[in-house]
Amino acid sequence: MSDAKSSLRVGSHAVLAGEKGTGRLRRRAVGAGGIIIVVGYAAVAGLLLAPIRSQLLEARSDSQAGIDALAERDFGLSQERFEAANHDFARASSRLGNPLLLPVRILPFAKRNLSTIHLLAAHGAEVASRAADVAAALDDLPGGVSALAPRDGRIPTHSLFALTGPLDELSATIAESAGQGFDIRGLHPAVSEAVADYRAALRKAKGAVRPAAALAHALPELLGADHPRRYFFAAANPAELRGAGGLIGAYAIATIDDGVVAFSQFAPSQSLQDLPSTEVPAPSDDFHARYDRYGGAGFWQNLNMTPDFPSAATAMERLYEKVAGQPVDGVILADPFALQALLEVTGPVEIPGIGQVSADRIVDVVANEAFGALPDPVQRKRLLGAVAAGIFTEFLSGSAEAEPLDAAEALGKAVSHGNLLIHSADPEVQDHLETAGVAGELQSPGGDYLAVVGNNASATKLDYYAERSVDYRVALGDDGRGTASATVKLTNSVPDDDDLPRYVVGPNTAAFKPRENATILNVYCRQDCAVHRFRRDGVAEPVRAERELGHPVFWSYERIPAGQTRQVQYDWLLGKAWDRDGGEGRYRLTFQNQVTIRPTKVRVQVRVPAGMDVMSTTPAMTREGAALVWQGDTRGDVELEVRFREPPRNWWQRVRAWLGRPVGA
Repeated sequence: MSDAKSSLRVGSHAVLAGEKGTGRLRRRAVGAGGIIIVVGYAAVAGLLLAPIRSQLLEARSDSQAGIDALAERDFGLSQERFEAANHDFARASSRLGNPLLLPVRILPFAKRNLSTIHLLAAHGAEVASRAADVAAALDDLPGGVSALAPRDGRIPTHSLFALTGPLDELSATIAESAGQGFDIRGLHPAVSEAVADYRAALRKAKGAVRPAAALAHALPELLGADHPRRYFFAAANPAELRGAGGLIGAYAIATIDDGVVAFSQFAPSQSLQDLPSTEVPAPSDDFHARYDRYGGAGFWQNLNMTPDFPSAATAMERLYEKVAGQPVDGVILADPFALQALLEVTGPVEIPGIGQVSADRIVDVVANEAFGALPDPVQRKRLLGAVAAGIFTEFLSGSAEAEPLDAAEALGKAVSHGNLLIHSADPEVQDHLETAGVAGELQSPGGDYLAVVGNNASATKLDYYAERSVDYRVALGDDGRGTASATVKLTNSVPDDDDLPRYVVGPNTAAFKPRENATILNVYCRQDCAVHRFRRDGVAEPVRAERELGHPVFWSYERIPAGQTRQVQYDWLLGKAWDRDGGEGRYRLTFQNQVTIRPTKVRVQVRVPAGMDVMSTTPAMTREGAALVWQGDTRGDVELEVRFREPPRNWWQRVRAWLGRPVGA
């Protein structure tokens, strides 16, 4: 009996053990089956997603083809390609609703990735559709795209009305899509890269479409589509620098009636009465604080010392109404580079006392040679003013030999480089100009910012020979902050030539020596920067700190003898140097250029936070060791961007990053 009981106990233990083993086997079988099912669905999903990926790539290719066709002025082809992109995006979006993908969506990781792809495709389709509408509107212009070009003495106004609706729709769609929040944390690397690329493309598109829409609204009003407008037309010479352009030597009143421009006789700006600054309201408290010491809003010679052209123009409008008794509708400022852009379309101009002058010589003639050839200042200013008016009139008449849009592109070049500045006394029109980025305002971008602005203090034309270089070095910290160093070199390269007129080389006041240039140097940085050290030629010194329109500005007085160089260096801290989005970071820099006769040499060096991997940069940037560098001679503003992210920190992130690599990488 005891043996039987013993046998039973052993048997029961064996059965229990067998049952437990079977349970483990069942769980393993179920687990293995689940893995097989997931792998099976993943394989099916891969087959289903392959054509979706292919169509998204086709959509991107078609979108780029549409953009390229716009640049080539083939608006019919552009419309066709954007419509194809819309179709590709829409098909990709509909395929993501395939019921066979439903089990895959149950997986949290897959669900978020598929939802993100679906959202990208839907937004891409809408943007492509609105872009096709813009291309169609351009293609439907009466007489073709030449309807936008100056012709027969008139700048077109009514043709622009046909573009405002489609451009507004496209701009609004891009803004809505750009405002869509994408949480990229935990996404497959390929999807997060697609989101980053999409955002970058939207920023680029927004930077082109929003200004175009604003201009389409502003230009008809500016050009007197409904009633004539009168503008104070200022001729500026950067050979004697001012913050917004150069010294205003001559002026005229330009009347524009339905796109037709007429100029009064030019006269020296010195013929206009100056007033005490207390009699002319300053454009802002900062203008009053910074520039009243130089005559403020009542002194014509220094009205545009500020780099903020809207402030300078407002002061001109107010002062002109005070002294002339008549209001103006705004201010137009043009310098010799604007004349150069127009002459590239019209061909050479005849200047009495000088001869025939082509586009490649006009800057040298107006900014330098005319002072020797035409010594009488009143005669010279009236003559050169009349020449400028003649160039504009010939330009607007439309040369038969010129391509229809060359004139519009020449105007665009002059405006984008700050050589042709426009201000409207109408606040609504002015808002459109500022949105379009053609108002010449002191910018307040969301990222980092640097502007180097000089004002001539020696009353000479020596800025014709001035050379300038800017070296800006930024080190980004992992907490969003940063440190920066801006080094500015000013060189007075005036030749040792006894034939140069004293009016050009000085001394024109007893305070200076012959050929000595003097500059009131102002360096602007982003709103939260703080200088902790200033050095002149390597020696630490105090620096004057003020503010203008939200920007800290550090200024010093620099005297530079002939043939010598002065170097100043500013070291500052940036409270918020870069933006963080999940595990990604983005650094942006705007260098706002001042118009100078010789282009400013700019070098920018950026070091990303330690441990971060660089994702992308502005195309012109290169690597130099651990730093990213951009350098070049600039006639316009420079905008740079560096995107970076945290590297994979665990094995699963590394596997996902590896799986997300392009084939062959």
